[in-house]
Amino acid sequence: MNLKQIENNKKFNAFYSLLIETNKQFNLTAITDKEEVFVKHFYDSIIVENEFENNAEVIDVGTGAGFPSVPLAIARKDLQITAIDALNKRINFVNIVAKELNINNLKAYHARSEDYVKTNREQFDIATSRAVAELSSLLELLAPFVKLGGKVICYKGKACEEEIKTANKCACEMGLKLEKTYFYNLGREDLNRTLVVYKKICNTPQKYPRANNKPIKNPIK
Repeated sequence: MNLKQIENNKKFNAFYSLLIETNKQFNLTAITDKEEVFVKHFYDSIIVENEFENNAEVIDVGTGAGFPSVPLAIARKDLQITAIDALNKRINFVNIVAKELNINNLKAYHARSEDYVKTNREQFDIATSRAVAELSSLLELLAPFVKLGGKVICYKGKACEEEIKTANKCACEMGLKLEKTYFYNLGREDLNRTLVVYKKICNTPQKYPRANNKPIKNPIK
């Protein structure tokens, strides 16, 4: 789905209306201009949709106002998406969006990843997250959800080469192998992004994720 198709899609326009209306009461996003929302939130969420295999079970950790979970669910009806977030008002919003727009392949739950993984360990084909934490910390949250042979897909900004290097040993500890680093552009010179994709090659040790996990400044040794 390209940007023009997104702009002409009724569900995306309805999603935008709900986002802006709810944002008047709760701080869901600092970006409110329609063109900016469609590019920076909607298009960014699905421009890399080909990385998500057909019929995959996906978990979006730290979904916020529903990114990338809601756009992916709209664009890819074959995906079965679970979205979690530690802030209940965000999850309430995502559930309202799913109900109002009749999005049947998305379910959202109020939970911290450290708690939700206890009953959902290695249950998903893909774990993803967008703009949540430093990569080394993020991998610790995502990897335990993924089945062997599955993928961890991280949406990152334009300058994350050093972050990827710092996360190398952490990825290994989590049972992940860096599969690809995909650079993409949202149609403007100032909107360069990076997708970092890992494959799950070993089981993640049971001690991960750790409680009260904070961004790891140095690789795990």
